[in-house]
Amino acid sequence: MLASLDNRPSLEASVEAAKAEIAVSEASLRQVQLSITASQVENEADLNRSKTNADLAQAELERTKSLFARKVVTQAQLDRAEAEAESALLDVARKVATLQRYSGSADIFQADVELAKRKLHSAAIALRTAEVNLEKSVVRAPFDGAVLDLLVQPGERPSSAGLIEFGNTREMTAEMEIYQNQIGRLNIGDAVILWAEALTQELRGTLTEIGLIVGRQNIISVDPAANTDARVVTVVVTLDETSSELAANLTNLEILGYFQPAIDEASK
Repeated sequence: MLASLDNRPSLEASVEAAKAEIAVSEASLRQVQLSITASQVENEADLNRSKTNADLAQAELERTKSLFARKVVTQAQLDRAEAEAESALLDVARKVATLQRYSGSADIFQADVELAKRKLHSAAIALRTAEVNLEKSVVRAPFDGAVLDLLVQPGERPSSAGLIEFGNTREMTAEMEIYQNQIGRLNIGDAVILWAEALTQELRGTLTEIGLIVGRQNIISVDPAANTDARVVTVVVTLDETSSELAANLTNLEILGYFQPAIDEASK
């Protein structure tokens, strides 16, 4: 991590709030599921009571019919017994219908469970969004390397130039300008000896890239007689391991290069 933006604390709080919302949604879902289970048990008990009452009412109806046949009870008493037996059967039917709501895939079809699950899913999405926003508040190194320069200080607003100059100094390269009339003499793989006034020894590397565009010269020689409007091609030289170590702390160092044609194996 190279830097963090000033809104990171508030984004961290958003992540914690989203985690808390998930915990609340999970508890709500468990509460609904437990409530449904308790209701199912209660309805099963009610159904058993209704069946018992229906059996008693049917037995009472049969006894009343027997007494009515012997002229012991009146028609009104028989009618009442028949009504009570029918009412008891209807009550059993209602309890069976109520209990059927809990059979099969109850968690899918019950609206309260489905609503609790959707709230939990929404909370999970909110957490992922908060975590993504939190990650955006951090500037991370794209690869192993070194910070070359700080373009802003803590508390300053970044400019269009960015926050930090960052690079991989373990494998240094040299960008060189070659006159357009000399570029045809170079080939990928040519050995290159590099020299700079700031170094006490020469650097060595290999030509690894030749540009495709002829442009205006950017590096100006101190020689007043030098051509300052020459057309050049930019090439890249990759330094070997030892030379990279020597030049690691000298990014943007001005150098001169001496190219040596690669030796053809077939000509040895």
